[in-house]
Amino acid sequence: MAVYYLDNSAATASDTNAGTSAAAPFRSLAAINNHAFQPGDTISIKAGTTYQGTLSITADGTASAPITFNSYGTGAKPIIQSSGTNNILLNGANYVVVDGLDARGASRGGVSVDAASSHNIITNSDVSNAGMGMEIYGQYNQLESNYIHDLKMVVNTPGGVDDAGAIGFGIFGSHNDFGYNKIVNAKAPSYDYGTDGGGFETWRSVSDIRIHDNWVQDSNGFFEAGGMAGDTIDGITLDHNVSLNNGDFHCLHNAGGTFGINVGSFKESYNTIVQQSGSGAQMVFDGPVGTGFQFDHNIVDVASGWVMFNQEVSNRSYNRYDGAQITPTGSNYMTGESSGDPQFVSSTDFHLQAGSPATGLGAYAGTTSPQTTTTSGASVGGTTSPQTTSGGDTTATATATATASATTTAGADTVTTTDKILTGTKGNDVLTGGAGNDQISGLGGNDALYGGAGNDVLTGGAGFDTFVFDSASVLIGGVDRITDFNAKQDIIDLGTQFAGIPQGSLTNDYFHVGTAAETLNQHIVYNQGTGAMYYDPDGSGPQAQLEFAQLAAGTPLSASNLFHY
Repeated sequence: MAVYYLDNSAATASDTNAGTSAAAPFRSLAAINNHAFQPGDTISIKAGTTYQGTLSITADGTASAPITFNSYGTGAKPIIQSSGTNNILLNGANYVVVDGLDARGASRGGVSVDAASSHNIITNSDVSNAGMGMEIYGQYNQLESNYIHDLKMVVNTPGGVDDAGAIGFGIFGSHNDFGYNKIVNAKAPSYDYGTDGGGFETWRSVSDIRIHDNWVQDSNGFFEAGGMAGDTIDGITLDHNVSLNNGDFHCLHNAGGTFGINVGSFKESYNTIVQQSGSGAQMVFDGPVGTGFQFDHNIVDVASGWVMFNQEVSNRSYNRYDGAQITPTGSNYMTGESSGDPQFVSSTDFHLQAGSPATGLGAYAGTTSPQTTTTSGASVGGTTSPQTTSGGDTTATATATATASATTTAGADTVTTTDKILTGTKGNDVLTGGAGNDQISGLGGNDALYGGAGNDVLTGGAGFDTFVFDSASVLIGGVDRITDFNAKQDIIDLGTQFAGIPQGSLTNDYFHVGTAAETLNQHIVYNQGTGAMYYDPDGSGPQAQLEFAQLAAGTPLSASNLFHY
């Protein structure tokens, strides 16, 4: 695990240096792009410096030892500037953290995560003057606490309907999480549409997407979903967001036509939607609304020229509306719904005053807090505290060695313990048990939980969690219980203890759902009825299978949920 330095302002900088000393750093992006980094390495770029071209990241970290790209020194974030396709490209890169960089000028994505790149974190970074702030094709990535602003078109040609661009986050892959981001002025002139862009946009079929605790302002819509005939979006959740003066909150192309798709489960909860001028509909559907759409616990406060929905929506509850009727035909209130002034603190601060009739609703209900400052700390709306230490942070490190219990602090903590109880926070924690029987809980964030030896109880909590079985005890009778495995977003990392299984994501050749292996290669056996998971050294051979994990009975599991190093 080495630290490498990039500083083109240093007189001693050279691409022929080893790069492992700030006194003799690398000089150019080429040195970084051509180096074979290893898990656990850190590449630090000098604050206040600017580099022309694309930072291309191709190396893989691991769940316990990601490769990190960050900055060092004082001053502005280091700038990666290019008019080419991308400023920062993750190309077949996994378990990489990009923390605190500034991408400018790309014709397409300021940050691009390709389809072969998964389990990455992009955090505390800025993107401007790009066609898309970040375009995400891979899976199980976390995009958190970024500031994206002042975007431009990717395609803008007279005639037809091919214009596209000025999108904060282009979402092309499933199982991704977008939280605590700030998006301002994701909007640009378009020949085809007048203006185009928006905070978040899915294209083609995607599923299991959470968009939460974001602030989107002065953009061409908060969210849009479209694709081609036969495409489906499913498992989409928008919660605890603030949408300020974006025109519509969402546009779902849920009918036939040029961009028509199928819409499965789609939930909008605890959002604060404010539109202070103009006219139109806040929630736009191209056709009749299906039963999978749910709208609850939101505050919608709009100017008088608006309606809330352009179609009838039956699955609504506990919303507060102000300023306009619910649909073009009138206002029919559902369970717990009401109308009237929600009593915000001010026209720019959407916390609720004491005694507000909308208490318990909107973006600030509960314990989350939408991002209201840039990652540099400059206010861009509202008055809440910046969320620069939630999730994605890679600066806090704690080591617990007490004998009773340990609780990490906010941010991304790395904790090894001999405790019986170990608890993370809403950050992205690495939590490692000791030789005893530990209880490890990740709470929020995308956590990595290592039970270690013994019979441990592992609870991932919210987020995309990885349960790691990298202790020799898995082969001598240690059984860890996973209490809340979610097949849509969690991973079981088999570490290096299991012989006979190729590296990478498992295939069905090496995995079997049932009571016993049926081929010589089926080394991992999962009994869904009981939740027991076994390692069988010789598959269907005579050796006994060994239980090493216990999930809740009935939990679905597939080969794609398992990874082997």
